[in-house]
Amino acid sequence: MGLRKNQTDKHPLLDSNVFIERIIPSQVLRQMYLSSVVLYELTAASVDRSTLQLYTSWRKSAITRKRLLTPAADDWFECSKLIRNLLLGSKSRSKGVISKTTSAQQQQNDALIARTAVLNNCYVVTNNVRDFERFKPYMDGLLVVPVNDFLDV
Repeated sequence: MGLRKNQTDKHPLLDSNVFIERIIPSQVLRQMYLSSVVLYELTAASVDRSTLQLYTSWRKSAITRKRLLTPAADDWFECSKLIRNLLLGSKSRSKGVISKTTSAQQQQNDALIARTAVLNNCYVVTNNVRDFERFKPYMDGLLVVPVNDFLDV
C-alpha cells in the first residue's frame, strides 16, 4: 500500500464497493476508519449469517477504537444542500457554475461518506472516483483515492 504525501496525515475510509469487490488486507482493516453509512450499505446487502457476523465484528471494533464515523444532523443538512446544488447546477465556491447532475439524488450516501471523511481527517478510497469527484467543488478538503492506487494493484 503506497501512500502519497498528502495521504500520510490522513486515515483511509473505504467506500462500500471496495469491500464488495476486493479482499482487504488485515493491515488496512486495522488502520481504516469505518463509516456507519458504508456499514449500513454492506449490512443491508449481506446475504448470509457469516457475513453479517463479520460486519458486526467490524462495527464493534470500530466503536472500541473510536473509528466508527456516523453522520450527525448537520451532516445530513449540509449534504442535502450539496445534492441540491448538483441537481440545480449551482455555482460552487471554488469552481464556478457546475453543470447539472440528474443522478445526484442517488448519491446521498456517497455525500455523507465524503463529508464524514473530510470532517474526520480521512480520505475516501473507492472504485467510483468520478462520483466522489463531483462533490469536490462544494466540499473543501475532500481527498479521493482510487482503490488501485491505494492497494497497489
